[in-house]
Amino acid sequence: MGPGCSSVAYGASEEIGPFRINKTSSSLYLNKYSWNRVANILFLESPAGVGYSYTNTTKDALVFLIKWLSRFPQYKYRDFYISGESYAGHYVPQLAQQINDYNKKSSHPIINLKGFILGNAVTDNYYDGIGTVTYWWSHSMISDKTYKLILKHCDFKSDETSEKCDDAVNYAMNHEFGDIDQYSIYSPTCKGSKKTNNISVTLKNTLIGQRLSGYDPCTESYAEKYYNRPDVQKALHANITGISYKWTAC
Repeated sequence: MGPGCSSVAYGASEEIGPFRINKTSSSLYLNKYSWNRVANILFLESPAGVGYSYTNTTKDALVFLIKWLSRFPQYKYRDFYISGESYAGHYVPQLAQQINDYNKKSSHPIINLKGFILGNAVTDNYYDGIGTVTYWWSHSMISDKTYKLILKHCDFKSDETSEKCDDAVNYAMNHEFGDIDQYSIYSPTCKGSKKTNNISVTLKNTLIGQRLSGYDPCTESYAEKYYNRPDVQKALHANITGISYKWTAC
């Protein structure tokens, strides 16, 4: 996930992990569609400040993997794939490159990299930005007029956005979307969720990510309640310094 979103909150707890969090955040239940039915999965929080993670570079991730495999040698030399979504479109290929370079320099490489998997990947500001807006329009989330205004006033190749571009995008988000969960437009919305009530979108870094059809739109709030529980943090050996602010999914 990313940038700034937790792989534990989304990947592990909402998508492909072995457990889901119940609606009261009091317990877990088995996810019958978990990927761990066919593979061993290791969820890595990256970069620093995401979830309970404290590091922020691909080199750090490589060092972590080497040390983890040294700690659990039974997993050495097994077929290894890296997967991710959203901003992992940058993180995953970069880590794959680091692993490939490491393997070339090592006489006995322990990471048997076979490939990587990306879903809804962030690739390039231009294509991600214009692709997002076109998705809104092609799925009748915004009007023809607003779509044309955004295309007219927004320079998707630039890191800067004009006031007219901001106005057009904000109008689309605040006045045309309606009560819709942009992460799964055909699913019910989570009432009272910050996902739908306090939406902010920048064309430079849009996190439009279609979730599995039929998903529970409130799972993010379940995760935030669960991972802020002192007993859960203690069990995970997390937040050992006792930070004052709450854990958040993003």
